[in-house]
Amino acid sequence: MCDPGRTRVGRRQSGPSGARMDSRDATGDGNADRRWVRDVLRRHLGPGARVGDPTPFCAAGDGFASEMFSVETEDGPLVVKTLPGEPRRSARRLDRQFANEARFYGEVLPFLLGARAGEDDIIARMFPRFVCAHADPGRALVAVEDLRPRGFRLAPKTLDLVHSRLALRALGKFHALSLAAKRRTPAEFQEVVVAGAKHWRQLTSDELPTMMRECLDHAVQAYAEFFPEDKAGRAGDDLNRILGLVDSFDGSADPEEPLAVLCHGDFNRNNLLFGYGEDGVPTSLVLIDFQLATYCSPGVDLSLLLFLSASAEVRRLHWDELLLEYRTSLLETMQRLLGCGRDVLEKEYSAELFAEDFRRHCHHGFLIAIFFQPFLMLPPDLLASMDDGKTLGDVKSSVSCVMQNIGEEGRRSLGALVKDVIDKGYF
Repeated sequence: MCDPGRTRVGRRQSGPSGARMDSRDATGDGNADRRWVRDVLRRHLGPGARVGDPTPFCAAGDGFASEMFSVETEDGPLVVKTLPGEPRRSARRLDRQFANEARFYGEVLPFLLGARAGEDDIIARMFPRFVCAHADPGRALVAVEDLRPRGFRLAPKTLDLVHSRLALRALGKFHALSLAAKRRTPAEFQEVVVAGAKHWRQLTSDELPTMMRECLDHAVQAYAEFFPEDKAGRAGDDLNRILGLVDSFDGSADPEEPLAVLCHGDFNRNNLLFGYGEDGVPTSLVLIDFQLATYCSPGVDLSLLLFLSASAEVRRLHWDELLLEYRTSLLETMQRLLGCGRDVLEKEYSAELFAEDFRRHCHHGFLIAIFFQPFLMLPPDLLASMDDGKTLGDVKSSVSCVMQNIGEEGRRSLGALVKDVIDKGYF
């Protein structure tokens, strides 16, 4: 992917800039230790740069795809993500994910933020300042600005209407960068964004569909248990279609024109940092963790946020409102970036076009929510032990262990997801 060697990265002006990841694959054994992290940062920040000792950013095992450190530097505090050890690294294709995120920060995002987008401070501030990415055999890191001193933090575990609305407005702006660039410089967009993009399934575990199928079986059982009034009228064809969704999962992230965009790929509450006003109301948002960024349907990001992160009440009462919020934000941003009339955009990117694209791809987020939501409900000690492979046996027994530990509330929430997609008639 490009030059090894040192890159000095200064403070961001209009957006993230500069460093690229070494072309060497991180395929050896071992973790990136603290001394290695400090040495790499010194090389990238320049001779004599002040770099403090890395300290754990969170408890061991808390990061699903990385081990994280906090590091004080003369350019400000940083968060440094490093490759974890086995079995997580190989099972989850984390080498590929680290290289993918490095490409996003070093090449793709600077391109998307170029020209008019780079002048839009509202958009530029949606991303953390990128410092560097680096890989040696068996080791890799990505370093970005630590946003905690600026007051940014994760939202509650499920997003209320205010948080959901802000998240989808930000997503509309992010997706608008792709659609605007496709219209403005199509050949360069194809070269920078599309040609080098890996398909979502190339970045994720081979075992994911098998895990999904087991979790989906439990979710359908929970639907029948907690919503028996629905069972008689809907238990047949609807449930059979839902159980068959896993068969088409690999294609759920396929790009379809004209709406295909660079998606975040993992757009959920865990990867959104909110800034709050004095009254505690969220006012701003920064997107983080772009390991799964890929060129695909916008429905991939939309469906994951709605099914995995929005509360059941928000989904039930505000579904159409939130989809409209997203599209309105996207068109407003495109209008500003392209300087064209709203009527032109309304015609080319109609509500019907977005609705059909979402219907064709929303099973992506639904299936990930069915799989991932139970793990988010586990007690932290059990989750950490499963993440380290200590309690993992075959897939069926692993999923059974999870379901036994999420309780009645967890099973009900899974059943509610099935009820939502049946009620909306998507499948």
